Amino acid sequence: MKKTERNTPTPPKVISELPSDYFLTYRKVSGSKLHTHTFFELELYLNDVGFVTLNNDTYKVKRNGICISVPTDYHKLTCLDGEIMEVINLSFISTMLDKELLNKLLYSAESNVYYLSDSEAEKVRALINLLEIEQLEKQKNDNFAELCISSIITLVLRNRKDTSTEQKQSLALKAVQYILEHFKENITLEKVAKEVGLNPSYLSHHFHNETGFKFKEYLTATRINYAKKLIRANREMITYACFESGFNSYSAFSRAFIDVVGCSPSEYVIKKTSSNPISKE
Repeated sequence: MKKTERNTPTPPKVISELPSDYFLTYRKVSGSKLHTHTFFELELYLNDVGFVTLNNDTYKVKRNGICISVPTDYHKLTCLDGEIMEVINLSFISTMLDKELLNKLLYSAESNVYYLSDSEAEKVRALINLLEIEQLEKQKNDNFAELCISSIITLVLRNRKDTSTEQKQSLALKAVQYILEHFKENITLEKVAKEVGLNPSYLSHHFHNETGFKFKEYLTATRINYAKKLIRANREMITYACFESGFNSYSAFSRAFIDVVGCSPSEYVIKKTSSNPISKE
């Protein structure tokens, strides 16, 4: 591991629309810019031609290496000159994991970068293959995808040397955890600030600096992601999705949905989701 000491500016945010609760892709990249986003991301590296930066640490990318980034992480890929990195990318929203696994990812004394043995990587690839089929078939009426993703994370976390979940509890991370656990409720900046022991203005500033998102922006995106999941499960229950995801009125829900997704909830129902599953182009 190469430790890099520097003052890191607020990373650019990425509000990429996942076409589903999870999105699995195969990529060939020459690198990526420093960024952060509201969803979780797992990258499995298929060759060893560069480096991955996660917050202030830089790691050598190795075949069968995995990097998991949580919503407060900023990260980027850097390839060696003239090389192309091959990556399987699995992005997913927080509700794909149960609370125990969620907390294990959010809180760790160790960074979420792992190097798997060939046998461990083979098990992960087998689960990824099952998830690819699930994505292609667009199954929505059971929790098979959640089980696959939970199993992948469980296998990867077996490589964690320190299993404690009491370290790395930054104030912004505590706020993110509270949002992920209580977004269905009527939560406010003031309420979350009280929970983490800060005044609201300081939390707002600190949250934006560490995550790249404004507090309300992150809360809204979390609610909309969950609403989309409910709508996909039952397209005729848009109003139910509105109130179940934490909005107090349909008008506020509709405005937020358009801001985040780019179309109204009713348009989202009839819109064909463009799915670009793993393809080795």
